Amino acid sequence: MATGQLTPTGRATVAVEIAGQNFEAVIDTGYEGGLQLPLDWLAILAPPVHARVTYQLGTGVIVTRDTYLVSFTMDGHTQTVETLFGDSDELLLGVDAMRDYRLVIDYPASTAALDRTP
Repeated sequence: MATGQLTPTGRATVAVEIAGQNFEAVIDTGYEGGLQLPLDWLAILAPPVHARVTYQLGTGVIVTRDTYLVSFTMDGHTQTVETLFGDSDELLLGVDAMRDYRLVIDYPASTAALDRTP
């Protein structure tokens, strides 16, 4: 089980490993992709382009961007997911990366857990 915590503003986070380094990723159930990483990581990771996609942001703006395949490890399990690189410094963990997990957020305890399902 991957365990995490809530930020002071109530956002759930969980530890992930990318390229041998550990990071806290924000769990974003509104993001249908796998990962969103900071733009400056694109040159460092140099992942292969996967596809060019068009989608609508929460603000209603329609954008077209390249997606990439990036591997990450969470709770000892490594998977490769479609990834966007964006202007934010935050790492976002999207729905596609959590398809094999059950998410439990305990607001009173300020914890989050992703339990891998069989």
